[in-house]
Amino acid sequence: MDQDSAQGEYIRKQLKYEGRQIEDDTLVSLIMKRIQMKDCVQNGWVLEDFPKTRNQALFMAKRGLVPSNVFQMKQTIEETFKRTHARSEEKFGCIRTILATRIKSLQENLPHIASFYQRIYNNFVEIDSTKSKWFIEDRAITHIQKNIESRQVFARDYHHKDKKPGVVCKWRDLHMDRCLVKQSLSEFRYYCPVTWKNEKLLVKCHENVEDCVLFNNAFYFFKSTRERDLFLANPTRFVETSSFPRPHDLPLRAMPHKACEVIAHEKALSSHCPVCLTDEDRVRKGDAALLIVYREDKYVFESEYKLQRFLANPFKYSKAALPVKMPPPEDKVSLYNLQKMEDSISFMEQALGHIVTRGLREVSENRLKYPTLSLKETMLKLFALFLKTENPANTESMKRKYAAKMK
Repeated sequence: MDQDSAQGEYIRKQLKYEGRQIEDDTLVSLIMKRIQMKDCVQNGWVLEDFPKTRNQALFMAKRGLVPSNVFQMKQTIEETFKRTHARSEEKFGCIRTILATRIKSLQENLPHIASFYQRIYNNFVEIDSTKSKWFIEDRAITHIQKNIESRQVFARDYHHKDKKPGVVCKWRDLHMDRCLVKQSLSEFRYYCPVTWKNEKLLVKCHENVEDCVLFNNAFYFFKSTRERDLFLANPTRFVETSSFPRPHDLPLRAMPHKACEVIAHEKALSSHCPVCLTDEDRVRKGDAALLIVYREDKYVFESEYKLQRFLANPFKYSKAALPVKMPPPEDKVSLYNLQKMEDSISFMEQALGHIVTRGLREVSENRLKYPTLSLKETMLKLFALFLKTENPANTESMKRKYAAKMK
């Protein structure tokens, strides 16, 4: 501010004459100039209490200013007020009202900043500041050393990849922009090549970025560290002659709102679950929100578990076909609505089918014929006694009375 420069004059005008805060872009420009100085270039840099908002973090990323590690010192609000009590009258930032305003702003913006760095760079680390200073130092140094070692190993392997065929570069702890991975995906995209080669299963691993590797200028994702280690032992075995499906032959999951919109106009397997048809040989209705589009066909599923089974092996379950004779519908319909239907058989099946079946089985057992009644009349009398026994309107004593008459 004291130097006679165009940028200093611009900031002075903002603060003194216009009463405005310094713009985020201007702050990032000042930090960028400081970091480009000789001491920071040689020794590195530590940026404290910045960025304060997600917008500032975005401006830093656009300028290529991304910290290798982002640490958050976590402690309670009560502990913060306790630690700053002795300096509450000396330091401006420790005044109670000022400190409360700063904490409120931090609570609003910190989750967005943490999400940005964790999701894009996976370099956000929380440290419990109530621990000793040696614990805090050891935790920070451990993460920094892991990052430095990973970058050195990655640079070494990448430099020798042309000289030594089969060299694989690991991505773990690099804390680099994930957009770089998206630009150089392999033919497997986000699917694990090891599970495809060994088990012919499609396992999507887009969330497991830390286990991905760079091989032949393409990134490969893996289900777990075990699959990654198998790939590292012999990468050419899983890459060559893979016969992986083309992109349009891969199953695509629709978002719930889009799935409901599609199901409202189209029917896939009459909205029945193909996994239930194949594995359990039963017909079950699928949830309209669980929709998969595969080879221009649409499939719905009974549960999320069944949907994941289909995603892993769509070639098996896409061949499912509904039986010629469909079982009766399982959807419950109120008796009041059934009475309005023209087909009275549906009403009888729904209302009396179960109890009639039980009654017929009960009276078909060996029982004595009434002396004065015919065989048909005896069966009808026993059936009537059974209905009285099962009548929910009767008391328990009445039910026992009619049950005794059947013996």
